Amino acid sequence: MTSTHPPALPSPTGLLPPPRKAGPGPGAGPAAGRAVWLRVAVWLGPALLVAYAGFRRRWMSDDAYIYVRTVRQILAGNGPVFNAGERVESSTGTLWQWLLAAAGGAGIGPASAAVFGGLLLTAAGFALAGIGALRLYGGRAAVPLGSLVLLGLPPVWDFATSGLETGLATCWIAGAWLALTARPGALATSALIGLGPLVRPDLGLVTVVFLAAQWLLVRPSWRGACAGVGAAGALPGAYEVFRAGYYGHLVPLPAVTKEASRSLWGRGLVYLADFAHPYALWVPALCVAGAVAVALARGGPGRPGVARPVSVLVPVLAPVVAGVLCWVYVVRV
Repeated sequence: MTSTHPPALPSPTGLLPPPRKAGPGPGAGPAAGRAVWLRVAVWLGPALLVAYAGFRRRWMSDDAYIYVRTVRQILAGNGPVFNAGERVESSTGTLWQWLLAAAGGAGIGPASAAVFGGLLLTAAGFALAGIGALRLYGGRAAVPLGSLVLLGLPPVWDFATSGLETGLATCWIAGAWLALTARPGALATSALIGLGPLVRPDLGLVTVVFLAAQWLLVRPSWRGACAGVGAAGALPGAYEVFRAGYYGHLVPLPAVTKEASRSLWGRGLVYLADFAHPYALWVPALCVAGAVAVALARGGPGRPGVARPVSVLVPVLAPVVAGVLCWVYVVRV
């Protein structure tokens, strides 16, 4: 996207002023070194912890073998199908399916690629989220609250290596958020955000919220907005054309068989209670609400002298809004 207004500060990111180079003042060496190590720990520590926990509980879910079978059909030359000769799209995560196919083409077993690739992507997602927090808070040590909550949940450890697209979803959300904070005006950011429906169809909600956040940050001209929408929709749109022509359908088969358009609020609320109650998730939910309230009251986490509160509030609120919408959708279906 291209902004119609020059940035308020000469910043390459459009969000924060360029970091000042520390001078070689007396006594600054040890303190600067400790600050560097602390910033590294902010993004590396959670990534290593979730990688260790996921590796200790590594496994392969039965649904993941749907991906494995489809990938083997692709490698055998039968196309992206579950059974040869039947044009049915059985994979929910389109991008995950083709990443596994690429790994299989390189000689890596699809099952091994699904387990360990998911683990690496999960760890990468936690690292990218930490880096995004560092950029947003001007280099100050700040760990995303969501990372801390997820680190304490055993289901996160389990599904880091389930063989499903969970790790890819984690990495994409964190990577898209980092791009949103670092280069909100880049078309590459729009293209990355637009991949949501290919990661999982329901992540299209995250794509919509992040694109709206990008528009609020950049405020582009109509040409810039059209370019951003085009970049975001190019690959998903092209694959949708392929899907309609190859499978004769507009959504993956799991969306049809699981009745993704049907409302089951009662069952969804029971599902939410079964997940939230054992882990007392209402506690971190209150913490998130409190953190959002503080951010709104203070005008965002920007440095002194940054007179653009919207540019720091929007990246803070975008993942929260996207997460709430995704939870509402999960409860609904």
